[in-house]
Amino acid sequence: MSNFKLFAMKKEILWISSFESSNLSPCIICLRSLLIHIFSMTTGIAIIGGTGFGSGLAINRSREDVLSATYNSLSRGYLLDHKFPITRYYPDKIGLPSEIVFVNRHAVLLNCAFFPSPENVATETLMIGLYQEGIRRGIEYNIISTSAVGISDTSLGPGTIGIPDDFVDRVNYSPSFEIDGFKPDYVSMHPSFDPKLREIMLQAAEIENVRVVNGGIYVRRLKGRRYETAEEVEEEMMLHPNKLLYFGMTSPEEDIAANALGMKYATIVFATNNGAGLDAPISHENVAKEFEKALPRGIRIINRASELLH
Repeated sequence: MSNFKLFAMKKEILWISSFESSNLSPCIICLRSLLIHIFSMTTGIAIIGGTGFGSGLAINRSREDVLSATYNSLSRGYLLDHKFPITRYYPDKIGLPSEIVFVNRHAVLLNCAFFPSPENVATETLMIGLYQEGIRRGIEYNIISTSAVGISDTSLGPGTIGIPDDFVDRVNYSPSFEIDGFKPDYVSMHPSFDPKLREIMLQAAEIENVRVVNGGIYVRRLKGRRYETAEEVEEEMMLHPNKLLYFGMTSPEEDIAANALGMKYATIVFATNNGAGLDAPISHENVAKEFEKALPRGIRIINRASELLH
């Protein structure tokens, strides 16, 4: 049984056990329905990206919708009932799942902008929203995220697409949420990115004849709004000699939250620049331009992975 189903059962059984014994019979009926629901779950795909990514999916029909996430924020001490926009895609092609959910992480962040440390709120809101959506609809989501990164190997350079197999999180994010009395504790992070999901993306790239790098360490030193310094990049390269490094700001935190909820998560990265100090100064305009150039190849991989996952 998958971690997602185990987590769902653990959380819901905890909720059921909170009832008094006089209410036990309806709870057993509820538990029976829950187990049938969980064991009959279908595989779903959720894609997390930035502006413009979803429009490239090879799917004809789509519908804008809203997901909600309801949970206690332990770091803030109050209940959140947060909503964020998504796009539901409905493939016509046989062999694809009946629906693919696309989430623009920037739109989620924008909705959380009034909170202190909005990035943490946005990440937890996004992952809990997908988790609760999956429980409601009987869907076990496989999450594929996309990320623009810097790269440590200048012989590869901008335009490289990679499938990382581990990460370093210098920001040291730790899940701080509670759902119906359940809160994650000491989340296992080995392996960090889901091996099966990674393998499917590598297979998809091979089928599509798109060159990708298998492996590499995703290094997150920052939450955003600036790029790394040359000294920060040099330090990481000294700490990880002979390792390929990707410098980014998003995936580790999302991965930790997904693992805390028992969901499968992997990321595909697009190298938009060499690491700071290894090449010309980094500009956000050039990063956006390089990401846009690499996007069609990434979309081909994700479209094919969607078929392989179904």
